[in-house]
Amino acid sequence: MARCYVRNGVWGWTVEAQEKALADAGYLDSTALYRDTLKPALAKNPSRVRPEWLPQRVDLLRPTSRRNDLIAVATPLALGVSERDLANVLASAGKNRRATVVFVDSGMRVEPDGGMAAAAAALEAWQTARLQSRSKTTKIAGNVAAAEAKRRITAEKMKIAEPLWPLPSDEISTDEIAERSGLSVKTLYEYLRERSIAQRRRERSIKRKAAKESGDD
Repeated sequence: MARCYVRNGVWGWTVEAQEKALADAGYLDSTALYRDTLKPALAKNPSRVRPEWLPQRVDLLRPTSRRNDLIAVATPLALGVSERDLANVLASAGKNRRATVVFVDSGMRVEPDGGMAAAAAALEAWQTARLQSRSKTTKIAGNVAAAEAKRRITAEKMKIAEPLWPLPSDEISTDEIAERSGLSVKTLYEYLRERSIAQRRRERSIKRKAAKESGDD
């Protein structure tokens, strides 16, 4: 049985993504899951996370009489807040628990007796994961920005379409509204729903207004 570790405040990895990666790899066991949860203010900048803020990780690495443990993490970035910290964690895992550490994202296994070669490979895996996380974070930020820009453009175009939508179809067709607003017919229906409903509401509004004016006279 693997002992799994997850935490927030990891570059490019939510806790949910870490747990999914561990589950997909067949390691996740809720009875052997160690989870550190930092306050949002502390987790928002992964580069400033400090080892002493991770009590569950300390518990995970406590000396034990058990031997040949297996510790699994989704990414070395979760296990070590820095390269130096990761080296210390791997040393403790080997010394205190004779544990093999598995990085699920790369499939790397760091054996307790792997020596300097294993440590160097683990640090390289940390560096690679960090570079990949930067790319992932940049891509996510770009996608969010693009989606927000698209929403703003659609909102502006809707200002043209909305007053036309309730008008009678023989006065202006749906295709004409799409052409004038620069939106697809599908988008118009997604945002404005059935046009017939908007048309009936307009007709009722006109009748109420006419009745009110007639009563005033």
